[in-house]
Amino acid sequence: MKRKGTKKVTAEAVTRCLSKNLGRNQIKDREIAESHYFHADGTFTAIDRARDLVEKKGYSKGSMQRDYPIAIAEGELYISKWGNLGSDVSRIGGVILPDPDFREGGALVLFFK
Repeated sequence: MKRKGTKKVTAEAVTRCLSKNLGRNQIKDREIAESHYFHADGTFTAIDRARDLVEKKGYSKGSMQRDYPIAIAEGELYISKWGNLGSDVSRIGGVILPDPDFREGGALVLFFK
């Protein structure tokens, strides 16, 4: 039976996702308020569930760009893909990270304080 939904997120999982993600240097010092991990049980299933969670919490999400983080921010906003954020990355409310990729891998959602 495949797992659905979130699992308990360990510090090890966060470290693993941050260590191998493109764009990690811009977010490595942000304090995490809440985190959720979604297992994949098919193509793009984890990222789809992660996006659903973000929307249910009232956040907007940026566009996907390969295996870069996806920026999220509270409210209804247009958020650019990661490579175009520039200095705006300091204003985001969190990220969705691939583990190891969005296609067949898991997704880690981090909400920042």
